[in-house]
Amino acid sequence: MPVTLADAQAQITPIYNFQLNALYGGQAANWVMPWGTEVAPAVTNFVDTGVASGGNNAFLDGFDIPDPDPNAAPGSTILVTGVALSDGLLNNMDIPALQFAIGHELGHANHDVVDGPAHFNVGQPAPGHVPEVIADLVAAYSMRIVNGDWVNVGNAMANWQTTKIFGPNGDPDHNGVAIGHPPAATRVNCVNLLIQADPQTWPAFVAAGRAILVPANVRFQ
Repeated sequence: MPVTLADAQAQITPIYNFQLNALYGGQAANWVMPWGTEVAPAVTNFVDTGVASGGNNAFLDGFDIPDPDPNAAPGSTILVTGVALSDGLLNNMDIPALQFAIGHELGHANHDVVDGPAHFNVGQPAPGHVPEVIADLVAAYSMRIVNGDWVNVGNAMANWQTTKIFGPNGDPDHNGVAIGHPPAATRVNCVNLLIQADPQTWPAFVAAGRAILVPANVRFQ
């Protein structure tokens, strides 16, 4: 620690490629956010002064990147959706945590697909803490495929208090209903259950995820 934006750029590409191939047949034009921007393996950073987050945040964001078309006008840009990482988060991270944060945010970009009946079948929008846990599971499985084992996933879970990738208490309920991020204990438990299941294929991952996404493990309301 800390990690750099160059580290983040190096890590996002294989994770993005895995999710692109697993869910969109490798066709980048098919991975589009609801507001119309294409998801791309691009990262940026920002200064986060939020008190509640402690200045440690990552989220999907739209931003300009250089147009890859060599025939485009000089200096032209295209708007894409990529992953924005705060200075605070970069300063606290190691590579396993960085991979997990990137995989989680890209996982959120898949909700229209993975929440549906072909995958986790939890409805849209998914209830309670389910969306965040699905993004965690997608991140963990992406890391397993990219790295070839679960070591970095296990390290990310073991060191979350140091790297601050999770909030210990999660987000507060809204009118008594679970919403947003669950407590760290819930997130670590669900990812560890996935490690124990050790799925080797995407269908096996979906089956393991469905078994994990039950009220005994995750708040649905």
